[in-house]
Amino acid sequence: MYVQFNEDTVNHHMQNMQAQAESHRQEMLARKSQQEDRIPGRVVVIGGGLAGLSAVRVAAQYYASVTLVERDEAAGVNDFRSGVPQARHTHNLLPEGLEILEQLFPGITSEMILAGAVPATTDQQYVYSEKTDRTPVSPNRSGHSVYASRPLVEALLYQRISSRSDVQVLKGWEAAGLETDVRKEKVTGVHLRRRGEEMTVPADIVLDTSGRNSKASRWLADAGLEPPRETRVDAFTGYASRIYQKPDGFHAAWKMLYIPPATPHQSRGGIILPLEGNRWHVTLLGMAKDYPPTDDDGFLEFAKSLPTDELSNAISKAEPLTRPSGYRLTQNRKMHYERLPRYIDGLLVAGDAVMSLNPVYAQGMTKALMEVQVLEQTLAENRRRLAQGNLEGFSRAFQVEISRATSNVWRMATDEDTCWPETMIIEGYSLERRVLPSCRRKTEFAPRAPIRAFQH
Repeated sequence: MYVQFNEDTVNHHMQNMQAQAESHRQEMLARKSQQEDRIPGRVVVIGGGLAGLSAVRVAAQYYASVTLVERDEAAGVNDFRSGVPQARHTHNLLPEGLEILEQLFPGITSEMILAGAVPATTDQQYVYSEKTDRTPVSPNRSGHSVYASRPLVEALLYQRISSRSDVQVLKGWEAAGLETDVRKEKVTGVHLRRRGEEMTVPADIVLDTSGRNSKASRWLADAGLEPPRETRVDAFTGYASRIYQKPDGFHAAWKMLYIPPATPHQSRGGIILPLEGNRWHVTLLGMAKDYPPTDDDGFLEFAKSLPTDELSNAISKAEPLTRPSGYRLTQNRKMHYERLPRYIDGLLVAGDAVMSLNPVYAQGMTKALMEVQVLEQTLAENRRRLAQGNLEGFSRAFQVEISRATSNVWRMATDEDTCWPETMIIEGYSLERRVLPSCRRKTEFAPRAPIRAFQH
C-alpha cells in the first residue's frame, strides 16, 4: 500500500530549472561585463571527476589559462573506468547539488535528460519507514531529482570543458610532485609523468581534486612542512551493486526506492535508482561489517532479507546486465588542511582529497559542488590581489572556508555512523567527545583551539 500525493509535473520542474539557469546566465554576463580582463597566469586542476571538472569551469572564469590533468586515458568516456571503482555504485545528486551544477553549467539538466537521464518528482522517490503503519514506503519530500549514471554526468561536463579554447586537457598524465619557489612558500608548477615521459607545467595555483589517493599531504612533507592531521570515522559499510534492465511493462508508484539501514539493529539496506537506457542501478549495503555478497545467489538472498520485499520483488523480475561489484572503502575521512600552521601559497585541496563521506548518505557529489562554490567565492574576493601575483594567505582562506561550508555534512555523516557499536574512530587531532541524547554512542567533535580565518 502506498500513500498518494498530487504529483508536480516534470515540465513544471524543468521550467523552474531553466528559469534559474537563465537568471544565472544573465547575472554572469553582467558580472563579466564589469570585470577586468582575466588574471594572467595558469591554474592546474588535478583530477577529472565531478569536483575537478566543475573547478575547471570556475577557474576559467578568472584565469586566462587552465590545465586539467587526469591520469586516466579514458576520461570523458561515458562508461565505467577502472580508475574510479566507486562509480559502479549508486550516486545521487541531491536537489541542492543539481541546482549548483545548473548554475555552473547552464542547461546541463536538459542535456542530461536528452541523453536519457530520468527526472523524478518528489512523489516518485520513496523511502521505506518502519514507523509507517501498513504503508512501508512513503514519498521523500526532499525535492525533484534527475537520475543518471556518474559516467554520463561526467562525460557531459567533460564535453563542455574540453571544447573551451582556454582549457588544456592532459589525459594519461599523473601528478608526481609539486614545484615551488626556493623558500618553499609558493607554488610554481606541478611535475607530471607518464610511461617514461616527464614534464613540468608552470602554475600559479594547483588545485588537487584527485580523490582519496591524493598526494598533496606527501608533497607538503617532502617540502619540509607539517602535513595535515587526519580524522576517520569508519562504520565498516560495504556495498554490492549491479545494473539491471528494467522489465518491460513494470509499473510502480516509485522511480527511486530507498530502504535505509537503521541503528542499532537493522544493518541492511538497499536502493534502486533509475538510469539512462531504461535501466536500474541497484545497490545493497550493509553497516557494521554486515557486508552484502557479490555472487548472484547471495545478492538476491541479501535483498530478500531487507525489511520490505519491494526491492527484491522488483529485481527478481529484471534481467541483470552486470555482475555484482563490491566496495568497502567507505569510511568518513577528513584531512585537516584548515589547521595547518604553514601553507604553500597556491596549493589548494578539495573534493575527496580533503573530505570523503560514507556514501550511504548520498552527500558526496553535492558536497564537492559546495566546495566549488567556495572556490568561486574565494577567487572573487581575492581577485585584485591575485592579479597582482599576491597569493599570501589565499590557500589558508580557501581551506578554512571549505571546512566551514561542509561542516554540517561532515557532522551529519559522522554522528550517524558513530551510533553503530562497531564504529572505529581514528582522531588525528585531540578532539572533545560529547555523548548526545539521541544516541548513547553518538559523538560531537570540536577542536580545542579556535580556527582563525584569513583576514582580507
